[in-house]
Amino acid sequence: MGHFGRLPIRLSWFPFTFSSLLLNYAGQGVNLLAHPEDISNSFYLSVPKPMFWPMLVVSTLAAIVASQAIITGSFSLCSQALGFGYLPPLKIYHTNEKQQGQIYIPEVNFILGILTLVVVIGFQKSAALAGAYGVAVSGVMFLTSILYTAVLWYNFRSAWWKLLLFAVVFYTIDVFFFASNLLKVPNGGWLPVAIGVIISASMFIWHAGRSKTQRYLAERSQSLPSWNELGKVLQDHSNKNSEVRRIPSVGVYLSSHAEILPESLRSLLPRTLALNSPCIFVTVKYVSVPYVAERERCVINKIPHLESCFHVLLVYGYMETPYLSELIPKLIQNETVENGGLGILTQNLLPSMSAIRQSLSGPSSSPISQQTIDMPLITYYLGRDKVKVDPKKWIGHKLWVAYYDFLLKNSRNKASQFHIKHEDVLEIGTWIEL
Repeated sequence: MGHFGRLPIRLSWFPFTFSSLLLNYAGQGVNLLAHPEDISNSFYLSVPKPMFWPMLVVSTLAAIVASQAIITGSFSLCSQALGFGYLPPLKIYHTNEKQQGQIYIPEVNFILGILTLVVVIGFQKSAALAGAYGVAVSGVMFLTSILYTAVLWYNFRSAWWKLLLFAVVFYTIDVFFFASNLLKVPNGGWLPVAIGVIISASMFIWHAGRSKTQRYLAERSQSLPSWNELGKVLQDHSNKNSEVRRIPSVGVYLSSHAEILPESLRSLLPRTLALNSPCIFVTVKYVSVPYVAERERCVINKIPHLESCFHVLLVYGYMETPYLSELIPKLIQNETVENGGLGILTQNLLPSMSAIRQSLSGPSSSPISQQTIDMPLITYYLGRDKVKVDPKKWIGHKLWVAYYDFLLKNSRNKASQFHIKHEDVLEIGTWIEL
């Protein structure tokens, strides 16, 4: 649906594919009635001998098309699961400016390739995959009927008697078909079952872990101040402890919410009693257009009642990739950028940076050129969630938390997602008990 749309699928299915399938299966049935001995390979043995090689070529091409459909379908399903929070962050490449649904996911493509090699090496012959194929197809048909019933009930609010009629007709067929194929589980049918269990368990564990994490952070965010209250927070810290000092270097905090201060700042400020000057809070937003005009790329707002603190909203289309390590320095250096620019941030900063670098160089070092001090040091403060489990919990709870922690540690981090140089990143962890 995401690659071609509803109308092309309808036009290709009903006039061509559906009718061809009916003729094919009816033809094989007629041939088996006349020649029962052809049961070993009913498809190719029903083809007239002069048409055997052309049919073999067409079948090979059809298999290639079907494999491509599986690949693109896997990309689409993973993208939707990612949107619903059932998968860790994945790198998605959009391959078409006019169709947002045409995508490529390298991680999924790699996993499919590995699984294909494992299946080919493990089963060796296509006949050995008959059990796996039967369980997979019948299982998909049964699950499709269940999901379609849910759509009829929740989306279309169909009458109960219509749902009952649908269930009696299709569930009866699917249940008997699926139950008969369960006998093939020991003979290869275990493969789709095992893959389905592993993928489903991973998705539900990730979703459960992220849901608990987001609830924890949401509860904490209720006590987080807004931008307008940042000055009051600094004043409170100065009164309770000592004065909050401003560090003459650029600090960039990634914030998922445009109105709330990031958790990383809340964790860092009480321990350091220091805040960068200037301090930039960046929120990245994606929109459903392929490209965003440069004049509409960023919206810069000065945080009131606080010197040298800014909030920057960056807007990207689905065909674009944010490179913050390149964009933030350009915003700092460019005083003529629309919406204000950030060049004004460094007017009072560069002399301090020059003095600091000169002192660090020492008398025996070579002088630092003016070009090397034109760009101040930039530190990107990124939050990182770390999970822990209560030792009193039962072993099943500990296992799923451990697996979620494994997925969390191996998921794509924000530095890679926004192309930030790792040497410029300072990660601030937040312990979350699940």
